[in-house]
Amino acid sequence: MSGGIGVDEVTPADVHAVIRAFVEESGPLTPGDIDDSALLRDLDVDSLGLVDLLTRLERELGVAVPDDRIADIASVGDLVEQAVAAASSRGVSRPGGGAVEGSPSS
Repeated sequence: MSGGIGVDEVTPADVHAVIRAFVEESGPLTPGDIDDSALLRDLDVDSLGLVDLLTRLERELGVAVPDDRIADIASVGDLVEQAVAAASSRGVSRPGGGAVEGSPSS
């Protein structure tokens, strides 16, 4: 259920939740390993992994990072910034207006 009037916008917490789930599936990392300064390569996310992660963000959050912005993504923070910017520029809201699995409640 949506917590307010209107649509729920995609937030940095939503993007972090998808990244965290994706990275945790690939290896034994602790939540502290996945902060904005973490480099994707240090989280074992290579170029193919980034494509998979971007596909997952699009599927779960409806966010499509433009191809010309992908080269700018090196860290978790970069990815969060690009995904939130892409969602904002297109007026994307979370599918169903509900919380994203694994995201904080507020």
